[in-house]
Amino acid sequence: MWAAALWGALLAAAWAAPASSQESIFEPPQWELGERNDGGFYTFVTPDGEIVAQSAVIVDVGDQYIDEQNRLFEVVSVDGDRVEVQAKGIAEMPDVSDALSALEARAQAGRGLAGIWGRLFGAQAGQASQGVIGIYHTHNAESYVPSSGTESKEYGDIHRVGQALKEAFEEMGYRVIWKDDSHLPHDGQAYLRSRRTAAEISRERPVTMIDVHRDAIPRRAEYIADVNGTTMSQIRLVVGRQNQNREANLEYAKRIKAIADEKYPGLVKGIFHARGNYNQDLGPRMILIEFGTHVTSLEEALRSVRPTAEVVAAAAGLTPGAGSGRVGRAGLGTAGWLLLLVLAAGAGWLVLNKEGWRGLAARISRLRPDPEDRGDDRGGSAP
Repeated sequence: MWAAALWGALLAAAWAAPASSQESIFEPPQWELGERNDGGFYTFVTPDGEIVAQSAVIVDVGDQYIDEQNRLFEVVSVDGDRVEVQAKGIAEMPDVSDALSALEARAQAGRGLAGIWGRLFGAQAGQASQGVIGIYHTHNAESYVPSSGTESKEYGDIHRVGQALKEAFEEMGYRVIWKDDSHLPHDGQAYLRSRRTAAEISRERPVTMIDVHRDAIPRRAEYIADVNGTTMSQIRLVVGRQNQNREANLEYAKRIKAIADEKYPGLVKGIFHARGNYNQDLGPRMILIEFGTHVTSLEEALRSVRPTAEVVAAAAGLTPGAGSGRVGRAGLGTAGWLLLLVLAAGAGWLVLNKEGWRGLAARISRLRPDPEDRGDDRGGSAP
């Protein structure tokens, strides 16, 4: 438990530390639609005519897309609904062996007595860190037509997905802040309104924060997959490239996908590195996750929630032993000083328990310079 609490504190410190004074004056865009609200969508096509992806997320030249096979594409032109992309090879994905080992260790523990105790009385003891997870919804009206008969309503189905995600994290032993505040209407200032919610959550120094959405393309087959024998909605990760955290958040998204590719192949449809900001300047592990599209069902989206929670927790470093990837130099520096302070305090505690106060005082006195040595240093002798 002591180690889990320490790891949670380190992750929180890394979240809170600004990368530089220049980046701290970042101004979010005052108008950011984020996703089309005209019922249309984009089709990503190569010069050879291959359809790479479809999405309702706003597209711009220079955006990049990593598909399910980790092929990297870059947008070279946008002509109406048609987006021409150029192949850039295979995306470099991070080594996530630490996270996979941690997930396996957690699974084995869950099958033991500790797991039985946790299922009966709450979180599995010693298996979850003290880090906080934040969840909110910028587009509150998003719904699933097969389940609700409409793609949009005042309190959309997407809240059910967010609540299920919260419960999945809590069952794993994590503390979650879920906000279902309304940011309607779905217009160019929705992200400014949701920014207040995200900023409120960020005051709790979450290890990661998730903006839960669904896509708006009218092809059910585009988002449905068989994942380890279960039919469910795929998820797509969206990372904004208009803020100072773009590299850290892209690395985080890659970790999520790399872990999912091993643990739940087919779960993550792709990563869209898009023009927007999506309030991701607020922290180094901010992510927008789309659960299916409006023509998939709520039930299919809910089936993908638990696998998503597992891989996100591991990618964020919340699963003990999983690590969290690159979090930025400033975050690591702060975490490093915190670790040194904790280790120093721990060493003092060990000496105190072994030798008592007198032993600790004797050790401290031996650290003081000898008066005769000070005299020699001055070039004279002690009186």
